[in-house]
Amino acid sequence: MSTLAIPLNTPKLPQRTRTIRHLRKLSLTLLGIALTALFLFPFYMILNFSFMQQTDILRYPPPLVPPQVTLDGYLSAFASSGE
Repeated sequence: MSTLAIPLNTPKLPQRTRTIRHLRKLSLTLLGIALTALFLFPFYMILNFSFMQQTDILRYPPPLVPPQVTLDGYLSAFASSGE
């Protein structure tokens, strides 16, 4: 049975190599955050539209935050489902 010996005095990488690794890791993290935001944005807008009045939804460009929060859409959906 053989064992692997891990040297205790591992040589440090040059500063340039460590900086490149950090930049690569940072860029992959930022890319992951951007892709996540891109994929979650439609769900945010669907939820956002559910609290808007119809006139606000039809505006171009649509607002990212509801100018006036209303539950009228939910009230009419629940009222019509009971019929």
